[in-house]
Amino acid sequence: MATSQAPAAREVNAVDVAICRAVQLMFAGAHADAARLVDDALANAPAGNAGWLLPLEPLLRVTASPGIWAQALTRLRTRAA
Repeated sequence: MATSQAPAAREVNAVDVAICRAVQLMFAGAHADAARLVDDALANAPAGNAGWLLPLEPLLRVTASPGIWAQALTRLRTRAA
């Protein structure tokens, strides 16, 4: 009889979680709260490529409200440099 093992737990990326929650906030009309949530997650994230898809995520509509997303986008650019 073969034994089954649970798959190894994957590490949860806090920025990805924040982006998912930000989408929920966007649907609720809380655009500034969504941007602030993602910016906070980026501020606390370890060095790396977390959040790189932020400007491309269609559900967040970042390009439609550049002023609201300016801080998060600036932080993302700084992380990429």
